[in-house]
Amino acid sequence: MVIASTILRALGRSVIPKLFTAGYSATRGLEALKAMGYGYRKKRYLADWREITGAKKLERVYKFIPKKYALSYALMAPAEVAQRCLFKYIFNAFGVDLNTREPVASTVSMGREERISPEQAETEMMEALEDEKDWYEDAYGWEISHVELKVVYRRVT
Repeated sequence: MVIASTILRALGRSVIPKLFTAGYSATRGLEALKAMGYGYRKKRYLADWREITGAKKLERVYKFIPKKYALSYALMAPAEVAQRCLFKYIFNAFGVDLNTREPVASTVSMGREERISPEQAETEMMEALEDEKDWYEDAYGWEISHVELKVVYRRVT
């Protein structure tokens, strides 16, 4: 059984860069791996995801930094995998399910070529989501109320 889990982990690790490049969040990536039959323990998978994509647990750090200032490069996770834009801003989007009226959350992302402040990034992301409001309501059945910056990746290669 140990050999099988080691093989699954190796296969999963080989697919993680492709999932990240395709814009998957860590959780959606694990769901895709499970659908392919490569799923393995979530805690180990998330550690692999952070190692391979360069994501650090920066969410807690962002709350201590004024939102009006652009983040320094040290506060951005270096992305060694290919990404189209120089900076990739990842957000938690919060809203309400239109049918049950229960709170829901999801992950959304936005790419930029220039470094911007968390406040400006959240404003731009919210404006983009407002422009696509009808699509989100039809596709997911929920209305987005606000977004919070989760992590920023910077392209290294």
